[in-house]
Amino acid sequence: MAVMQATIVVDISASIAFFFLERNMPNTGIHSLWDAFYWTTSQLLTISSTMPNPVTTTGEIICLILDIYAITVVSTLAGMFSAFFYRRGEERDPLHKK
Repeated sequence: MAVMQATIVVDISASIAFFFLERNMPNTGIHSLWDAFYWTTSQLLTISSTMPNPVTTTGEIICLILDIYAITVVSTLAGMFSAFFYRRGEERDPLHKK
């Protein structure tokens, strides 16, 4: 639950920051807060988006941080699932108990 709450906070915070950084730049795909939210959410969910890349250096840094955050969350969740199923398998198989 904490991971989901943190992700929502990261998504909203990054969207607002990204909007104020990119909105007035030439050749940007960000023209509204919705565009920034859409871009940020697709970065978190897919590590990619159909919108143009950030045009400011700070926007690129935000993009990099979002990518690292998303990979970390997915890896952590995968590890938690694996640990759960590993323990569950050990509980069912008495031959492998110590």
